[in-house]
Amino acid sequence: MDFDNWVTPASNYAEAQSGNYRLRRRETLTGLYGVQDIDHLIYHDTKKEITITHLEEFRDGEWYDWMVDDPTNYIAMVKYGRESTGKVVTAGLGLCLVAHELVKNDKVESITIVERNEDVIYLTAKYLPEGVELIHGDYWKHLEETEIEYDTIISDVWASRNIFEQQEPFLTEVMPKHFELRSKFPKAKLVFHGYPYISDIRLNNVVKDGVFSR
Repeated sequence: MDFDNWVTPASNYAEAQSGNYRLRRRETLTGLYGVQDIDHLIYHDTKKEITITHLEEFRDGEWYDWMVDDPTNYIAMVKYGRESTGKVVTAGLGLCLVAHELVKNDKVESITIVERNEDVIYLTAKYLPEGVELIHGDYWKHLEETEIEYDTIISDVWASRNIFEQQEPFLTEVMPKHFELRSKFPKAKLVFHGYPYISDIRLNNVVKDGVFSR
């Protein structure tokens, strides 16, 4: 994939900070960047600097990315938005990217986002599109207690800096949650962002002739 320009719903968010979270914008370096099995591609080629919005968390004396609107993440959110159906629930709020894509889909009946962190809500909830329900609470507890029969469940709660950190929670957290949700919501589409091989929405047919089309 080759990108000459890059714009997402988060491109115009104001830089700000609340507690241990902040919104920052940075220019990426040119070069090759890995992708998460998008159309079975290995990398995207950034031939000139593009501007990326970062939602960062401060912990252990450093700032870490919690969510970014780089090509890999945003393209995934576009795909999730296109392929979701019925009643949709997602965690967490992040940069509101998937919400902006879900509202474009006529097959989506309702959109619920569950976010537990007040600072994230303060920073980005103002950018949610109309018609999205935001619940301040624990995502897993909500799914455990809800009587709503969700049709699409998008879990985007594991942040990592590299592929090694990404694999750490796979057996101890991701797979157990996969089995729990599959048991309670047997007919739902389950999405675990960052783990495409156990997600029901696959990241294919997104790019045509090397070009990403929104």
